Amino acid sequence: MQTYQESLTSYPKELHSINSQQSEFVGGKNQKWTQKIETIGQNHIEHCYPKIDGKDMVKLTYELTKHKELAIPSKLNPETASFTDIEDFLRYELRYSESTIQSTLQYLKTMELHPKVPIDLKHPDPEAIRMHFKYREIIEHASPNAITNNLKAIKRYLNICGINPDNIRYKPPIIPENNDVQVPKPELVRTLIIHTYSKDPYQNNLIQYLLCHNFMLGWRVPSEPTIMKTTNIDLDNECILIVEPKKHHRKRTIYPEPYIINGRRYKSFKNWLDYWRPKVENQYSKDYLYLQPDGRPFTDDTLRMKLSRAVKPVWNGYYPYISRHWCAVARLLEWNLKVIRVRDFLGHVKIETTMSYLRTANQFYDRNEKDWLKRALRKHKTVFGESSLPKKPAPAFQEKPNFSGNTMSSHGTSPVVMYGPGGERTVFSEKN
Repeated sequence: MQTYQESLTSYPKELHSINSQQSEFVGGKNQKWTQKIETIGQNHIEHCYPKIDGKDMVKLTYELTKHKELAIPSKLNPETASFTDIEDFLRYELRYSESTIQSTLQYLKTMELHPKVPIDLKHPDPEAIRMHFKYREIIEHASPNAITNNLKAIKRYLNICGINPDNIRYKPPIIPENNDVQVPKPELVRTLIIHTYSKDPYQNNLIQYLLCHNFMLGWRVPSEPTIMKTTNIDLDNECILIVEPKKHHRKRTIYPEPYIINGRRYKSFKNWLDYWRPKVENQYSKDYLYLQPDGRPFTDDTLRMKLSRAVKPVWNGYYPYISRHWCAVARLLEWNLKVIRVRDFLGHVKIETTMSYLRTANQFYDRNEKDWLKRALRKHKTVFGESSLPKKPAPAFQEKPNFSGNTMSSHGTSPVVMYGPGGERTVFSEKN
């Protein structure tokens, strides 16, 4: 049996220091009691919970993830399943992409909290679900796309709960086929790229460079530029590695024009990496390519809102994804309507997606309107490093141009370039 003296010697040394520290409190001395108590408590915490280095933390996280995957059942019980359980099932069991998982959860929460016809996810009733969608369609006049997306989400939920989704006796309205893609003319794209968006040099160039890269590469905005790293840009081989979050983080390598990668007189990736990105880089930046003014990387929502809020006052028809549509048409014209080449460049899974741009591109090709990339990205007249571009001197505008309709489709409009205090602007007029 262990003696009292032996038990004392077996305690950590931190415990022996308590008496000596407590003795300092005796005699009415003016001590900082809070600091002493915190010091004693910290000694116990550090002894009981040793520090874990980076490698051990990665290993622990990996083991916990594997344990979570093994604990997932073959189907969920709707009465006890939480949104976290649904998320884990979609991610580890069905292997959905992150964007699909988040949109599914958002749709389910919206349907559960509907003010008039909510869906009880704990006790899903096919008839109640049918009435929910009938109400959305007839009373709320929800769009066919919104109804279809919500219906897909609830069917995924029923499937993982072991309930046959075919029990929902509801057929969503037919989604109309896409009309001809409407894209801005290259002169308008150039106007957007060189427009002054802010008096702050970094803020202004951030928007300009983002627009330039988005229109030239046609990647999926905002999901793909948000996660771009500096290591994804190979300046020596003049190529870019793009990670596609919406395609299970599939990777594709593209070889754009050399001046987009290394051109000193263009808003190239080399100029961004050498001059502008280092201005705000800090300990939070890691190696992300595009940084907010505080040095932190963007999220999908922050990048989408930043572009929309900056560009919409200049051209009301702008939305972030239009740069991908424009790039598809521009490169079809640049590469003589070679659909396979454009498909591989943009990362389309189906050739039909690329073919949908062919009708619009053909209209311009027949009119011999080519070289869209060069027309939208003429060389800058300023030396490298200036935060703004010079404006052509011209008389003031008589009327402020309306940019709400400055798109070009197969219906035929002609650009009219105007100059004034705001710089170069492009408006379009109908041909008679």
